[in-house]
Amino acid sequence: MARAMKDSGIEWIGDIPADWPVTRISRYFDIKAGGDLDIENYSPEFTDIHKYPIYTNKKSRTDVYGYTAKPRYSENTITVTGRGDVGIAFYRETKYDAIIRLLVLSPKNDSMCKYFEYFINSCINVNVGSSAINQLSTQQLGPYMITIPPLGEQQQIANYLDELDRRLADKKKWDELFKIHGGVVFIPQKEPVYDY
Repeated sequence: MARAMKDSGIEWIGDIPADWPVTRISRYFDIKAGGDLDIENYSPEFTDIHKYPIYTNKKSRTDVYGYTAKPRYSENTITVTGRGDVGIAFYRETKYDAIIRLLVLSPKNDSMCKYFEYFINSCINVNVGSSAINQLSTQQLGPYMITIPPLGEQQQIANYLDELDRRLADKKKWDELFKIHGGVVFIPQKEPVYDY
């Protein structure tokens, strides 16, 4: 039997399963902006004490500004760039700190935030106007609409998209090897093959 669908009420989303609510980001997440650097708990290097990353408005998931001894944000949250290339979301799976207008979305309910990272990056086109410096505030991000599948489906969707990302990354590596080696790539076999 086909799953019942409904109009999401948002043209660019289209039809969604009937049991998925649609709501504003601000109703589903607490949104905060990273502030000033806590210099007393800061280290530019990872140490036994300063073991939590500090993130800022970067285009890479792994770029860190430094490390803190006192993280302000918990795991299973999302950061969204609020300056420069605005609107890029990253799922955060460890405690951390956020500075310099990096937006932090903390779910108000049980959620698989990895799903919402994918949703924000693929379905929300952040429009910040035409100012000299691109900037996204908590008030600007809050009204954007999101779909909310049940928790189990959030996990399934995130797992599926993670696998697609992994396969695409593997393909890019093979394509690069292919180019480097002039179109010839040797794949080592698990066991030697002997021809007698």
